[in-house]
Amino acid sequence: MKRTTDEIRKKILEVLSNGKVYSFSALERKVNTSSQSIRSNCRAMEKLNFIKIIHISAEESGSGRASYTVKIINEGLKWLDKLKKI
Repeated sequence: MKRTTDEIRKKILEVLSNGKVYSFSALERKVNTSSQSIRSNCRAMEKLNFIKIIHISAEESGSGRASYTVKIINEGLKWLDKLKKI
């Protein structure tokens, strides 16, 4: 059964709620959804000020490839807490 956008976003926030920083690919594995879904949902949640997406340029990364990491911010923790109470 296909999950709703809210279910996917809640799962992303639950994974991030431990305070660690995750790459898009790590979130993809943890949430068990496509990379496109992770990227689009993370971008939407960044606009809502729930998470912060950090761009790591090719020059800054050890692999020589640009990448992104994601971390939860205070508003995201508050929203997740509200969802858990419903």
